[in-house]
Amino acid sequence: MVTDLRANKVEEIRANSGGEFAWYFPETRDQFRIAGELKVIAHDSADMQAERTAAWKKMSPNGRAQFAWPNPGIPRLDDENPDAFDIPDGLVADGEGVLENFCLVVMNVDEVDHLSLKSNRRYHHTKSEQDGWVSNEVNP
Repeated sequence: MVTDLRANKVEEIRANSGGEFAWYFPETRDQFRIAGELKVIAHDSADMQAERTAAWKKMSPNGRAQFAWPNPGIPRLDDENPDAFDIPDGLVADGEGVLENFCLVVMNVDEVDHLSLKSNRRYHHTKSEQDGWVSNEVNP
């Protein structure tokens, strides 16, 4: 996922890197909970800059423009700068020049919980340094 360097979640992740994503697929009635350690890849990170740039280039100009907007979470003062939320010319429109505020957030996955509501089956997958991935069926 991506986030803004100025967002509170960046410091929150750096203070406590444990995280979880959940997805539900209504057509198949499958739910996945994916847990692991999160890492923020900022402009000054030593690694994964190619991945950060690739994520930037995949975003739409409107998506990239958000990283040039005023600081997230502070009171909105549109009357002071009516153009503050416009798409800046060039820099974000062509996908080049990743803005410093743009961060990639990656997860080192160590646990996956899969619940199939269609079959009432649940599978818990955990990553072990000794055994690799270990899967167990558990009660839903």
